[in-house]
Order: sequence, then structure tokens, then C-alpha cells
Amino acid sequence: MSVLFCCWGSICESGISRAFSNLGYNVISFNETCTNQDLDADYIHKLADIILNNSDIEYVFSVNYIPIIAKTCTIIKKLYLSWVVDSPSYTLYSKSLESVYCHTFLFDYNLYEKFVAYFPNNVHYLALGGDVEFYDSVSL
Repeated sequence: MSVLFCCWGSICESGISRAFSNLGYNVISFNETCTNQDLDADYIHKLADIILNNSDIEYVFSVNYIPIIAKTCTIIKKLYLSWVVDSPSYTLYSKSLESVYCHTFLFDYNLYEKFVAYFPNNVHYLALGGDVEFYDSVSL
């Protein structure tokens, strides 16, 4: 069972990737650069190619909501999960958030209250987590 992790350089990615691995997922990192978060044909083709050529991918994940990933997953009918760790997050205003294939978790409760009113089946509250393994390894 695999998760396709779309990376863009967030400081949260390594800890979340490690957590997925600890849960037993095979983490496939997708590190392509997206030139436009709404429409980038090259990015869509590369993302779709990986999803379609790896049948064991259970879902696609990203730190923060990225509309082009949502649109690609909707076309392919693959679940897209995102965990928004920045606030404000202007990408949440994308109409792509209404897709049944998208589930977005917001750490900011005020943002959650605002968006859950419009997308009650797609927007969820999830507080920020911490990378326990990393912090346990820090010497003071």
C-alpha cells in the first residue's frame, strides 16, 4: 500500500513522510516543480503518469492544498488528502475543493469554520502535529 506524497519544500514534509512510513505505507515522493498551482499541463501529465502506473497508490497527499493536484486526482478518480499548515491559505478558494475526491484538513480552527460551511464533506479540522522522533533526538 503506497501514498504518493507531492512535495514542494515545506518543513513539515520529512516528519509527515516518516509518519506514513511508520504506519506501514510505502511513500512515493513526487518532487516536480509546479509553475502554476491552477494549471500546468506538464505537471498534470507527470502526476497522472505516476498515479496511473502505480496501482498500489491508495491516495495522493500534500502539505497545504494545491488545486492542480486536486484537479488531476478528480480526473483520475483518486483520493487526494491535504493538510493545510499555513494560514491564510488562498488556494482554499479554488472551486476544486468541492470534488468528492478531495479531503482537506485545516489546523486553523477559524479557517475550518469558514470553509466547512461551504464544503462540509471535504473540509476537516486537524490540529498541527509534531515530529516526535525528531524532537526526541535533539540534545539540549
